[in-house]
Amino acid sequence: KTILFDAKPAQFIKLKALSEVNGEAWASAAEIGIVEATSQAVATAAAKGYFISALDLSQVQQGWGEPHANQSVEGKPLSIGGQRFTNGLGTHANSEFVIKLGGHAESFSASVGVDDEVGKKGSVVFKLLGDADRVLWHSKELHGGDAPQSVNLNVAGVNKLTLFVDSGEVIDFGHADWAEAVITMNTGKPNAGAIAKEEAIVLTPKPSLKLR
Repeated sequence: KTILFDAKPAQFIKLKALSEVNGEAWASAAEIGIVEATSQAVATAAAKGYFISALDLSQVQQGWGEPHANQSVEGKPLSIGGQRFTNGLGTHANSEFVIKLGGHAESFSASVGVDDEVGKKGSVVFKLLGDADRVLWHSKELHGGDAPQSVNLNVAGVNKLTLFVDSGEVIDFGHADWAEAVITMNTGKPNAGAIAKEEAIVLTPKPSLKLR
């Protein structure tokens, strides 16, 4: 365990065990080291995790409604299988959210499921796609009322991570929550990316032959 404390001029530090078992103090310490850490270094070490809800959610594409940070697609508190969550992304199938990692991320973690606002309705599958849209992870088929399914995925070396929610051809009641979704970075920050759109091809028919 790392202990942080305010630096003060001193000649020595005293370590004292405060708990006892049968009147005997039990305590051990190994590889004790004291280093000077600036406030900036401490802040940097603690800022490795980034909630996806803080990214630019205008880049989320979905089949109905608008994406919401820390709320369901209907703007209600996030709730999956009776469990409330204070942070996350509320979206609607079919949805797609591209996040640029630049190969500097460690992991992605979240609890996913259908929001309780639809009752027992709705059926979705959550997917995480890596570079070249390779499927890195997918949930089981989740329905309204099901308990949230957890994911903790190693994304080391991944440049682009896509959060995808699939409900097939019928998207009704596909109120999908990425609850407590966090990306842990080694360096840098994750950024929302635009989804590549295919350019529309206009087929112009050849002019008809006219009789002179």
